[in-house]
Parts: sequence; structure tokens; C-alpha cells
Amino acid sequence: VDEVTRTGVSNVHNIAISGGNQNTSFRMSTNFRGIEGILEKSGFDQINTRANLTHSALDNKLKIDLNMSFTTRKSNFSFNEALRYAVLFNPTAPIRFPNGEFYQAILFDNFNPVAILEQNVNEGKRKNLNYNALISYDIVDGLTATVNFGQQFESNLNGEYYSRNSLFRGLNRGGYARRYTSDREFTLFEAYATYAKTFNKIDLSVTGGYSFQQDQFEDLFLALGNFPNDELGYNALE
Repeated sequence: VDEVTRTGVSNVHNIAISGGNQNTSFRMSTNFRGIEGILEKSGFDQINTRANLTHSALDNKLKIDLNMSFTTRKSNFSFNEALRYAVLFNPTAPIRFPNGEFYQAILFDNFNPVAILEQNVNEGKRKNLNYNALISYDIVDGLTATVNFGQQFESNLNGEYYSRNSLFRGLNRGGYARRYTSDREFTLFEAYATYAKTFNKIDLSVTGGYSFQQDQFEDLFLALGNFPNDELGYNALE
């Protein structure tokens, strides 16, 4: 277990700028995050940026609120199976032979946990973009019209490669590669009006409008083996 784990270290850095005046306010922030998991070769590096702008005009009858965020993350997913086999593997067995090659007993469902981490690759990249615009206008006293529009985009690109020498998955396959990509797009549009009025002790509120939502996605998964060598990893899928 000691050979496949480590002390997890995380670091986070934040930078933010904000300001404004009587009618306009803004805030921009950036977050840098570096995570090292307790499992060797696990963790991610992430950058997140956010921006917000609020503006009012026409004697505060018109209000505009704009929001945006963008996140990019590069991950190393490692292999959770290494923790399982660290418990199952013979603790008196060597990790490597004297020549440096991994010791791997030919037993059913029993793999060298260090070899799993060192011989194979499991990583990915993800990007997220969100933005939203909310505009409201007080037409007359008690009557407000609102338009809300927002979109979310997410893309993932993951890659796995199992060495030709990996007893875990790549052996007898001539190496084994997997690629996965996905794209998501969500759209929201709303337009509505609200009328609010108080009559003596009665509060009346009426809302009517239109709402539209659309969710689109596309995925692609590809797996292949029988590579001439391990040099290009999953990039040899071409």
C-alpha cells in the first residue's frame, strides 16, 4: 500500500478584482487549483475564471446582470484498481526483478499494483463555459418584463493506454488504447412579465411568459489494440 500511495498535497490560489459606481458594479476572479491525490499519479490542475457585471439605467427601471465562467482542467485519473491489488498482492513478493522489470505472478485476478501505475496511462482534459444574461425592465408601476438567456458548454477528451508489457490489460493484445470524447450544450431562454399589486390587505401577483430549454450531446468511444510499440501510446490510434 505504501508503494502506491503518498501524502496528498493541494494548493489553491485566488485573485479577484471588483469595483463600480452608483449604477454599475463588476467583479472578476481567477482560481488556480493543483491537486495531488493520495493515490500515486492521481490529481488535476485546474484554472477557473469568473466575471460578473451588474448595471442599472433609466432611473433604475432597466437592470442588466451578466455572468460568465470558464474552467479548464487537466486530470490524471490513475487507476483505483492499484489500491485493490495492493491489498491482495503478496506483501513478501518483490516489486521488480534485479534487472528492473516488474515482478508479475501469473495468477488469476492478481496484478502487481506498482506495475499498474507505472506501465499504463489514464488521463483527460475537460473544458466548461457558462454564461448568462438577465435583463429586466419596469414598464409601469408594478409591471416588470424580464428576459433571461444562458448557455452551458462542456467538452471532455480522455485517453487510456495499456502497455504491451502490462499484464493488467495490455498483454497479448499488442497494447490497448481507449479514447473517449464528449460534447454537451445546454441552452435556456425565458421571457416573462410579472404584475404585482397590493389592494388593501390583498397581495396580488401574476406571472406569464415563455420558457425554452434544449440539451444536446454527442459522445464517441474508440478502443483498439495490436500496436507495433508503446512509443505513441493512445496517440497511435490513427
